[in-house]
Amino acid sequence: PRVIAGLPLRNAIAAQADLLRTLGRALSGRPNLIGLQLGNELNNLIEHNPATAAEVDHYLDSLLAAAREGLGTARHLVTHSAYDAAWYGDDHPFTPEASARKGDVTTVHPWVFSGGCASLYGPRSPQVLHLAEYGTELAKAYAEDPSRPVWIQETGAPEPHIPAADAPHFARETILNASGCAGEVRGVGGRDV
Repeated sequence: PRVIAGLPLRNAIAAQADLLRTLGRALSGRPNLIGLQLGNELNNLIEHNPATAAEVDHYLDSLLAAAREGLGTARHLVTHSAYDAAWYGDDHPFTPEASARKGDVTTVHPWVFSGGCASLYGPRSPQVLHLAEYGTELAKAYAEDPSRPVWIQETGAPEPHIPAADAPHFARETILNASGCAGEVRGVGGRDV
């Protein structure tokens, strides 16, 4: 059987589910709690911990259900996030469908270095300035519910991909372009915006 941190996979998932239920119960009454996210870019270590799409789906379904159970109310969000390989890699076990359909909100991380976008097209190119908009529309295309909100959770203008002098222009244009997407876009965040 598969092993994670010395535990059989099913035990590792059960332990994480217990943790999320416990956290949800402990935090659910907090007035400023928005919700629980399973983790940031859960697919980052998939190269070192191979899994199938079915295993990832089981993992996400189990943990999202545990988080929801712990929170005990629909007013708090439960979600997960994956870095861009989930959207652009045909053989990636974190699929676009999982990203766009599991949890309450779809998160996207349209970084300008993903796929070499800024280096291929230039820091002020339409491709770079519309990348967050593209990521949002791609997420909406995979969603089953057209009103499902998308959260541009991470984006940015990291050097050397975007020169410091171009960062304000990048931030302004990225936000304006993404805000033109149909439906609900929850916000734009990132270390460099």
